[in-house]
Amino acid sequence: MKKKAGPRRKKVLVIEDDADVAKILELLLHSLDADVLIADDGMTGVEMARAERPDLVLVDLHLPGMNGIEVIRSLRATPKLAGLPLIVVTGNSTVETVRETAKLGANDFLVKANVLAGAGLERIQKYLGPPKSRPRTAAPK
Repeated sequence: MKKKAGPRRKKVLVIEDDADVAKILELLLHSLDADVLIADDGMTGVEMARAERPDLVLVDLHLPGMNGIEVIRSLRATPKLAGLPLIVVTGNSTVETVRETAKLGANDFLVKANVLAGAGLERIQKYLGPPKSRPRTAAPK
């Protein structure tokens, strides 16, 4: 008898050039039961998004080479990725930046310091859908 496959884990692409920040985001996303891909520059992030087709992208704005604004433009211009949920996670939280990224098609905007402190995870979770149900273990007898 063939075993029925459970729901697939969601795949999140993190585009972040600071290795420490990327690692913390990876740990936080693992707590949401997501598989995590990391790109340390904008061009690599766009290439990974095209190849891997993640369920969600978290992108910093200040990246080497192609910056986060250019990443958003590139992803939104790619037909297969145009509807991909995309969250900006950056320290640059001016009203103008929030407006600009929303106008370009970012779905959400989170301040990096808040996310690194664990805040905003429920907003990330809403783009991933409900957490995978975990089987209960039997209580010891």
